[in-house]
Amino acid sequence: MNKPRRKEDNKKKTQNDAKSVLIRSSDEKGGVKKINGGGELTKRASLTRSIAIDWAADFSNQIDLKMCDFVEKVLKIETETTLSAYFLNNLINVQPDDNTYTKFRENPTKNRNNDVFCTDTTRVRLKTDKSDASDYIHANYISIENSNKAFIASQHPLPNTIGDFWSMVYNENVEVIVNLTNLVGPDYPIYYPTRRGENVEYGQYQIGCKSVRIGAHKHGPTIFVIDLKQIGTSRANEVHIIRYQFWPKNMVPESVKVLLLIERFLSRHQRHAPPLIQCETGVNQSAVFVFVEAMHTHLMENRFVDIEAVFTNIRKQRMAAITQKVHFIYSIYTILSIIRMRFTMRNKHLNVIRSIDTIEQQLYQQFAKQISEDTSDTRQRSPTPAELLPS
Repeated sequence: MNKPRRKEDNKKKTQNDAKSVLIRSSDEKGGVKKINGGGELTKRASLTRSIAIDWAADFSNQIDLKMCDFVEKVLKIETETTLSAYFLNNLINVQPDDNTYTKFRENPTKNRNNDVFCTDTTRVRLKTDKSDASDYIHANYISIENSNKAFIASQHPLPNTIGDFWSMVYNENVEVIVNLTNLVGPDYPIYYPTRRGENVEYGQYQIGCKSVRIGAHKHGPTIFVIDLKQIGTSRANEVHIIRYQFWPKNMVPESVKVLLLIERFLSRHQRHAPPLIQCETGVNQSAVFVFVEAMHTHLMENRFVDIEAVFTNIRKQRMAAITQKVHFIYSIYTILSIIRMRFTMRNKHLNVIRSIDTIEQQLYQQFAKQISEDTSDTRQRSPTPAELLPS
């Protein structure tokens, strides 16, 4: 596309960068894209329309530039092959470079599933003074490349591993636990007190509930503030537990605001140690949250997002993370929603917003039947973008 030469040079560098992420159709004159000799993509024709970035806009905001690039990448994938096919063809079989899981094999009674492996290289090691005690727990560190952010992804503790779970929380100095399990019953114990003033003991640890706060908004989690002490010592750790219970493992949340509310809470309360993200197996809801957080972090730290590289980085640290295409599609959908909210709130890049709306409609149809209803208090209002997004 030819553009008139600008007289001003003060934005020359950023505009040159912006040229590389101009989102456009394959045929900017309105033709239909051809693949492999000419098949017409009539079902996705609406995605091939040109998206004109306003060249008079202020692209000194490099984050906007990275977000437009992300939209372009998703548009290209969805137009040429669909995200579903992209996931099945490129990502579903990604394995860690070192996929040994010796300790997992040695501790079958500590594993919730015998086919959800815990990689040796990134597993969390319990600290123990006993030479005959196992240091194994089904949890892995996940670090985000080129960022100081990291997470611990864990399965929901079994009845016989609750003490180990709290040992991990205590010795890793975990400040925030994100509990995304909606299951109940003897195999899925509630491992923390849920009433203010209640205290329980597991192994060497005493856990007391200091307060309970129901989500202030629709789609908001419940927050438990916990005092964690090792019995016989004076040290006490304050731990926040974020519980969202309307997200079964084979489904997606009713609103992307669920993830944003949790992310917002983490940004305010997690300071030093990695937060612990926990679901039934630690590879479904937990991995979706980490994947979304990783992509969002790259954008907000002014980096281009390589979707395949981000996914692969997570899968290589937490084996079997995101094996369902609905979770992959929903993760991408969430980032698109974040970008749309940001641009709408600032009244920027309106043509890109329109394109995002089109892509979202396409993606929504792919997971519409797997949306989990949020049955929390219907009187609560939904949070606004300003209450969700970083400024």
